Amino acid sequence: MPAVAEGIVDQSNFLDAVYWELREKLQVLAKDYHRQTGNFLKLRSGVRTCAQQNALYAQGPAVTKARGCQSWHVVGRAVDLDPVTPQGTYRPDADYRALGASWKLMGGYWGGDITGLYDAGHFQWSPGLTIQGMCPNPDACTEYPIQTKSPWPKFYMIAGGIVLTAGVSTWLLMRR
Repeated sequence: MPAVAEGIVDQSNFLDAVYWELREKLQVLAKDYHRQTGNFLKLRSGVRTCAQQNALYAQGPAVTKARGCQSWHVVGRAVDLDPVTPQGTYRPDADYRALGASWKLMGGYWGGDITGLYDAGHFQWSPGLTIQGMCPNPDACTEYPIQTKSPWPKFYMIAGGIVLTAGVSTWLLMRR
């Protein structure tokens, strides 16, 4: 089994290219899953180009029902993953269902709920968005710039104050 970071096996660095908030939510999901089971999440797909998505679509509806930019993968808001043991053995369907339930509680969309296509390994982060709003014309699919870094500063609580980090600047806000 290759090295893992925060409960995620990502041999192809898929997480580096996805939307920042999807990555952060997946890290929380993976940490919780690993803490509870000792197992990992292995990423097998991340961002796809329009051509890659159309090639999958050409294989038929058993593979995907989304062509071009009608896939959340093309806009960097979906990954495909599998639960695996530390030895790399795939876990049973019950683990996918438990992960899907946890993901939905976090506000994500799970592929096990796709009507007519049970895609248990599909995990999507698109709250408040529609694919039609992101891609009004799948025949005019273009590559999308994906925001891979959070635009917001991070806050950390420490004894006696809060540390705010924004880019290379750091501030300590002391309580009085």
